[in-house]
Amino acid sequence: MAVKDKQPKLHQAVQDYFTQANKVAFEGYNVDYAKTLDKKHGRIESRSCWVAYDALPHIDGSQNWEGLQTIVMVESERTVKEETTIEHRYYISSAEDTTKSLLGASREHWGIETSLHWKLDIAFLEDESRIRKGNGAENLAILRHIALNLLNKEDTAKIGLKNKRLKVGR
Repeated sequence: MAVKDKQPKLHQAVQDYFTQANKVAFEGYNVDYAKTLDKKHGRIESRSCWVAYDALPHIDGSQNWEGLQTIVMVESERTVKEETTIEHRYYISSAEDTTKSLLGASREHWGIETSLHWKLDIAFLEDESRIRKGNGAENLAILRHIALNLLNKEDTAKIGLKNKRLKVGR
């Protein structure tokens, strides 16, 4: 499960743990490491993954997650036309999988999340929604997902999702 700013204490605790461990080059920490390198479509992308197995006593709030076994940090370094960006993502996991399998799982999670959110934003302008009261935001998100699934199944019109949505609305 990705740890984001929506869980500020947990996010900060996991980030602080890996920052401290990195300062001493992970010396004395029970951490596994794996790295992948991809060169496709004119870009170079490397992903590094660190999985900490004994970090939970140091993570404030970890006791609230039943079955939690590990914390994970994934560093993505992407170079496109001489411009390099580095991003850190953090995860918690109930699995004691290998670092390599957790790195693969984080990549799959990111790809699905990016694809889904991109489609919802393009077709439904989801990021512009200002509905915040009660269950309105959650209810509309469910309706958008249903509509997106129906639009994805519709294959008679060879047009984009946004245009399919507009066509159905007419």
